[in-house]
Amino acid sequence: MLNQDDGKGLGGGPDSLPTDILPVEMRFSLLVEKITTPEEDLYSTHHTPAGHLSVQNVLYPPVISMSSGSIPPLCPQCALPCNIQLLAIRAVGNNQQLLTLYNTGSVCRTNTATTCSGDLQKGLIAYLRALRVARVQETNLVGIVPVSSEVSVDNYQPVVHPYKFLSLLLNFSK
Repeated sequence: MLNQDDGKGLGGGPDSLPTDILPVEMRFSLLVEKITTPEEDLYSTHHTPAGHLSVQNVLYPPVISMSSGSIPPLCPQCALPCNIQLLAIRAVGNNQQLLTLYNTGSVCRTNTATTCSGDLQKGLIAYLRALRVARVQETNLVGIVPVSSEVSVDNYQPVVHPYKFLSLLLNFSK
């Protein structure tokens, strides 16, 4: 078993050859994009929205499921910016849920078919209203330690810095 990098490649023996010789699934995606130069570059590394989707499709292939019913779509105004990922929304008790967002640090500067709302305030507030959330409170990642005071959804100003998480404790209207 290889437990450290010996600088010779894969395997644990003196010749560093793999010993299992089992087939390995290797997938990749080739993406060609026209990238425009921004006026001000804020981040040193980033994926474009299409690049991010390409990586996600390789790492987490879409799962297709069949159903006799249909799921109504959320409102079109609920779209989050392309650099914001909705990681989880889970119940934490007392009619509350914990919503966790992540800013991937990607910058929207490509001419692709990928659409991006670019407006976190508008998209997140519309999403929270669609879920019938009345009040929000920023917390740590596990939702135990409050980071801000509880405010109404209409007065909330979300900020998620690049490569950072945002966890919100959601309180629903009764």
